[in-house]
Parts: sequence; C-alpha cells; structure tokens
Amino acid sequence: MPLEEKAYAKINLHLEVLNKRNDGFHNIFSLMAQVDLFDILKLESAGIDSTGASAVSVGILNAGGRCSEIIRGIPAEENLITKAAVTFCKEAGISGNFVFSLEKNIPSGAGLAGGSSDAAAALRILNAKTGLPKERLMKTASAVGADVPFLIDGGYAICEGKGDIIEKLTGRLGYTIVLANNSIHVDTGKAYRLLERSNDFVKTGAKNETVKEVIRKFVRAGKIDNAQDLLVNDFEPVVFKQHPVLADIKKRMLDMGADFALMSGSGSTIIGLFGDRERAAEASAGLRRDIEYVVTAAFCG
Repeated sequence: MPLEEKAYAKINLHLEVLNKRNDGFHNIFSLMAQVDLFDILKLESAGIDSTGASAVSVGILNAGGRCSEIIRGIPAEENLITKAAVTFCKEAGISGNFVFSLEKNIPSGAGLAGGSSDAAAALRILNAKTGLPKERLMKTASAVGADVPFLIDGGYAICEGKGDIIEKLTGRLGYTIVLANNSIHVDTGKAYRLLERSNDFVKTGAKNETVKEVIRKFVRAGKIDNAQDLLVNDFEPVVFKQHPVLADIKKRMLDMGADFALMSGSGSTIIGLFGDRERAAEASAGLRRDIEYVVTAAFCG
C-alpha cells in the first residue's frame, strides 16, 4: 500500500521582512499557521539503492484535484517534490527511483506554500522509509526551501531567520477562515525585490519582544481580540500597488464581518478570520460571485 501524506497549506498571520542575507534569502519574523486545506501526496513506488551509487529519479503522477493543472504545467524535474527527494537522498546517502502521485488542491503563487508543503510531505514519506534523525531531517528541509522546516510539523509557530528558526506555539484559534484567490500569480522573488531590503536594513521595532508575547498569548487564548493592529504583512503595500484588486478583496472581507483580514505570504491569497461560521459562509458565497477560488477552512492543531 502506498505511503500517503496530507500536505497542509500555510498562512501567515504576521510577516515582517527584516533584511537581506548574504545567502540570498531574507531574515523574517512571522507567525505561521497550518490550515486544513491540503494536497495529498502518495509514494506509489520506490526502488532504493542503499549504496547511493546510482542517480536519483523522480516521477510525479497527476492524481487530480481542484488545481491539478499546476502539475501539468511544472516539469517533474522543476517540482519541489523532486528537489526534496534529491536533497533527502544526498543527506541519507541513498539513491533510487521514486514515483509519487499528487492530488493538487492548493493554488500556486498564492502565499499558501503549496509547493513547499508538498516538499515537506515528500520528506516525511521518505523519512518514514529511512529514519533520519530529526535534526538532519530539519537540515534537509531548510536546504529545500524557506517554508519547508515549519511545514514538517506545522501547527502554529513564530518563525525567524529565513524561516528555519522555529518557536512552536500551543493553542487553537477558533475561527472559520475564508481564503480568496482571484488567480493572480505573485512571483515571490519579484515581491522580495520590490521590498528593496538591503543587507544592513532592519525594520524599526522588528522582532519586538512585546509583539512576540502578544502573539504567544492570543494563540494560547484562541482569539486575536485587540492584537489586529500589531499584525502586519510587509508585502501588502508593494503587492497591493501592483494589484489594487487585492486591497479591495481585503476590504470586502472586513466589510463582510471578518474579525481580521490579511494577505498571506507574498500573495495573492487574502485570508479572513471569522468568529461567526454563518457570517463566514455568507462572505464565502458573496466572494464566489466574482472570485474563482474561494474556500473555507479551519486551523490545524
């Protein structure tokens, strides 16, 4: 029977970009959370060469899903699943032929880390067969992508560094989440360039310990309450300037009764948190009239 993992989407409830690093990444300060929108990744077959002498071959089969066209549009060798498998094999000292199937439900270029979540699922699947120690698995995840370390375990976390310094948080935010994506694809690299962060730039008040403690408290309590004014996404001004319709969607979310709304990641998905399920359902129905991709979800963990 194939090994199978759900690859859950990630949203950002707070995202500051502090400065550019010498390795080309950026230092961030973010609150990340997993939601129960997911792809399904299966390892259909694996021929493992424990000597590591052969090349690593990865095939990815299209198993459908709402966003299955993404799989058709990305060659297997460019998919993060392949990068994850190749990087994992190098760390584990193995090689072989691997065939995955992917049911794709998370849109691409949407700030939901769909590709990174698929990569994290691939790492979990391969690790179930080989058993790398956790610290080596996390090292491998960091080499694959900035969001991948968080997505190995998910839940809620304050993430710093390039996303690989993770403070796990306990709690459960009791909101219905409405996610709206109008098919605008935001290139993450371009979004970072628009921020124009230099190596020595650091935002005033960034990584503020008071903000961190507020975040810890409201996750434990399960309600954002009066923390809305502290929670920001640094990408919003530059991305909204390029795509004003995204600012309009955020405003619509708030006008429809969201307790909180924010763009996730570098965009383009706008998330709205609703304390009232019926109001969330009404907002979702209203947004669907002119936005192709609207889903409701709950927090994981």
